[in-house]
Amino acid sequence: MISRREFIQTAAILTAGMLIGCSESSDSEEGLQIEGQMPDESEPHKRTWMAFGASEAIWGKKLLPVVRQNLAIIAQTIVKYEPVSMLVRASEYALARELVGTSVELIVSPLDDFWVRDTGPVFVKDQQGQKAGINFNFNGWGERQAFSQDAKVAAFIAQQAGVRKYNQQSDFRGWRY
Repeated sequence: MISRREFIQTAAILTAGMLIGCSESSDSEEGLQIEGQMPDESEPHKRTWMAFGASEAIWGKKLLPVVRQNLAIIAQTIVKYEPVSMLVRASEYALARELVGTSVELIVSPLDDFWVRDTGPVFVKDQQGQKAGINFNFNGWGERQAFSQDAKVAAFIAQQAGVRKYNQQSDFRGWRY
């Protein structure tokens, strides 16, 4: 029997590229000097962020339905343990809802593909325990694929989660990794 942790790690590597998120409330700000830490992946968290954004241009007609079904299975499994927020293109909302069911929160957002692990923010905590999201400025893995929409995912998720957003260029002195 596979443990919950092993399942999530395997799913992230093989299919979904999940991103651990949160939903604390605070103002969105950029360019601030902050000190704090990035929580260990095993620390408790409030939700998992995913995207139902598999692209036919990347996955092809044959694999696209399989990828979508796998994303749905992963989301349905994780939501048994914690909330799942899944980004979805407006044009695929009905399909995503049919596949993931009603227990997964769907949030409409433009997407190029589904790799939230790479496109989304890295969630961190400051010294007071307030959460923030770092935007590492996704560039399509060196402009190897379309990324104009995915480059906006980190900021969008940080806004949806109600946390401050910091860009990669911000001063991260004092952060422990």
